Amino acid sequence: GVHVSKPLYIYQRHLGSYTSNNEIVEKGKKQIIDKYGKDIVDNILRKNKVYIEWFLQEANTDDVKDVFSLSNKDYVREYSLNPDKIGWKGHVKWFDEKLHDDNYIMLTVTNKNNEFLGLVRFEINGDEAIISISLGDKLRGRGQALKIIKKACERFKEYTIIAYIHPENV
Repeated sequence: GVHVSKPLYIYQRHLGSYTSNNEIVEKGKKQIIDKYGKDIVDNILRKNKVYIEWFLQEANTDDVKDVFSLSNKDYVREYSLNPDKIGWKGHVKWFDEKLHDDNYIMLTVTNKNNEFLGLVRFEINGDEAIISISLGDKLRGRGQALKIIKKACERFKEYTIIAYIHPENV
């Protein structure tokens, strides 16, 4: 179970008030917060920056579906240079081409169970490397992006790293 050392306050949107975990326990064993319960818990975990161990490894053909799924998430498309959804056939062709392109490196972000958590890409052009990062739901908002970028860039020290960042994604 989860041990909470300090009183935990949960904002109940439908009531517009804060409730301590002690009050919830006192109300009985069964407490339904509301349809926002998942979001509330997720926000609490994000604020506490729950640590998720991650690893970087070179992408391979087995990653095509995970990269496709992540690439078509609304929050990824929103901040991409091309906001349009990606079709499967076009993605498979692009993915295969990039896997075999010596000037393009894709690193998957995975956990200890090899579960796909995100993707870091580098496009090499002369002495420059353009970086792009997309993180899945389990890593978004948990303070890991900069750490992942720094770790991924370690193997590109001889390049000038360039990132194109959407102004609203800073």
